[in-house]
Amino acid sequence: MSNFKFPVDHRLLYPVNFKAVLKSKLKSSDNLFVVYAKKNKLDFDRIGITVSRKVSTRAVKRNKVKRLIRESFRHETVEIKGLDFVVIARPQTVIEKNEVLIVSLEKHW
Repeated sequence: MSNFKFPVDHRLLYPVNFKAVLKSKLKSSDNLFVVYAKKNKLDFDRIGITVSRKVSTRAVKRNKVKRLIRESFRHETVEIKGLDFVVIARPQTVIEKNEVLIVSLEKHW
């Protein structure tokens, strides 16, 4: 059985890290998310999540989107190693059902 914990060292926490990933040319996007990726020198992957107030003025809805992104990332990290990701949610994400969001994220990973 896999361990799907999400430790702090698997998160991008500093603006410098976000900017480095956003400068990379590796990008995937659709009407729900924009995902940037960049190789790191670690043997595990990390993620940074951005869900702005343009997505929703309600913090509850923004946090729900963040939780879905983290959950999808945890399940996909079994196959991904040594990458940093920045996921930017678009306003359409709060309208769609959870299943649609998860399918979209699986395509990006």
